[in-house]
This record gives sequence, structure tokens and C-alpha cells, in this order.
Amino acid sequence: MSRNTPLINPSLPTAGGALTVQLAGRQLHKPRTIELVIANDGRHAITAPMFQGGASVRFGFDGVDVIAILGVATKPTGTARPTFDIAPVTTAGGTISAGDWLDLPPALLNRGQVVLVTVLVDGDEKDVQCVSVPFIDVEVINQPRGVVPLPVTFELTSIRLWPLPIRMNLGP
Repeated sequence: MSRNTPLINPSLPTAGGALTVQLAGRQLHKPRTIELVIANDGRHAITAPMFQGGASVRFGFDGVDVIAILGVATKPTGTARPTFDIAPVTTAGGTISAGDWLDLPPALLNRGQVVLVTVLVDGDEKDVQCVSVPFIDVEVINQPRGVVPLPVTFELTSIRLWPLPIRMNLGP
């Protein structure tokens, strides 16, 4: 996770509550933006067939509703931009309901590619965890915000993934 930033500072007055963030006419109570960085700094590309059984890499937001994917950027220029999935957001009964996860479906991540995903969430500041990695023999070790990632957060022979920022490394 690169950033976890509130959109409205709860300690500052908002002129009688005039400043709000809404979705389909429903107010978000604790809106935040979160930036996740996914980087393949290995010697080889990570290809879609490497995702076992077509499963996605899943990031969990610990009960915080993921409202929308605000943007996906990738470097270097010209590399394929992967898609991401979230649970459908509903606004029934005057409240907003959403899932607390973000999925990276099987995709090509070229050698040296960096992907920045920005999401809008509604809830308290919590750590984002990588909760499912569809690769064989992977040990998942999540680190809290502010901790410099170790180069062996997830290890699979010669594939490494870091959740803060999230890195993918393939190759000896």
C-alpha cells in the first residue's frame, strides 16, 4: 500500500456538514483513497497461465467497503494495463453496501512493469492484506503500514510478492 488518505479530515469543521462525499445520493461516512502499487521487478514476465486454476490475487480491506476503482496506471508506457474487480456496490434501504476486497484476475505483468491502483473506500484506516495468491507453494506474510517491505514477503521458488508496495518477482 502506497497511501491510505482520508478525503475529509474528521477533526476539521466542515461549515455545518456542508462538505460530504456521496454515491448515488447516499453519503459516505469515512471516505478514503487507497493506492496500491504492484510491481514485477523480476527477470521475466508473469503471465495469465501462471495463476493456478484461473484464480485471482485477492487483496482484503479488513471490513472496509471498497466503493470504486478510481484509476489504474502502469509504467513503462505502453505496457498492458491489467483489470481489477470489486464486489457490486448497492445503495438499497438508504445505506451503501460493498465488498471489502479487490481482485487482480489473471493478467500479464511484464518484467519491470509497475501498476498503481487507486480505490475509494468507506471506513476506518486499516491495513490492506494480500489474502489469496493463486500460485503454488506460497507463504503469505503481510506487513503493517509504514514497514519497509522485506524482499521475501511471498516466496515461490523464484517468484516474490510484496504487499507494501506490492511487488512481483519472477526469475532466478
